[in-house]
Amino acid sequence: MPSISKAQQNQEAKKASKLSNAIKETNFSKIEIDASEKAVFKSGTGEYVEFYPIAFTNLKTGEYAQGLKIVTQYDLEGMGATLLGGLGGDKGGSKSWTETAYLDINEVEQLIEFFDKYVLPNTDSDLERKNYVTYKFKSEEVVINLKVERDGNKTVEIFEVLFANRPYLDRYFWTKSQVKNTAQVVKTLKYITAKAKTKGGTE
Repeated sequence: MPSISKAQQNQEAKKASKLSNAIKETNFSKIEIDASEKAVFKSGTGEYVEFYPIAFTNLKTGEYAQGLKIVTQYDLEGMGATLLGGLGGDKGGSKSWTETAYLDINEVEQLIEFFDKYVLPNTDSDLERKNYVTYKFKSEEVVINLKVERDGNKTVEIFEVLFANRPYLDRYFWTKSQVKNTAQVVKTLKYITAKAKTKGGTE
């Protein structure tokens, strides 16, 4: 697993998007997830991260919001991960850990801009000047890193997803990504924003 910096380890805990707070605090709600438009990254060891369009409705007030649900699972087996606060992880219990985070619709729009404007059009030209480039996107609950490096004649991409509220500071999802997977994430994000505009869920 790639090394993680001290700055990343010291992310503030318990950050939350507006959508996440609404889901947690509302007693009567309806949550709709469109699995047909999901995007998935998988590692060679079976770890994964999934991106789902999600719609939330407060059944009492009619409040409606859309955004992105991100689910990740990574391996804990045989490593005694470092828990938030410096405590040792569970060495003998579950062999994997699953986490969920949410992006508000405005954060989804910012993530589209991140990929469309700054990452996808510039990777080749950036690598002409440097052998190693890292693109970073940060929302309330998630940090997404796309690390690109030139290895001889090959271009290697490493896709990382770090949850701000993760309990294991030194464990997070990463994989050597494929361009088609990154493109599917952008497709999923654009589907969310288009649907939000038609249903008035851009608040």
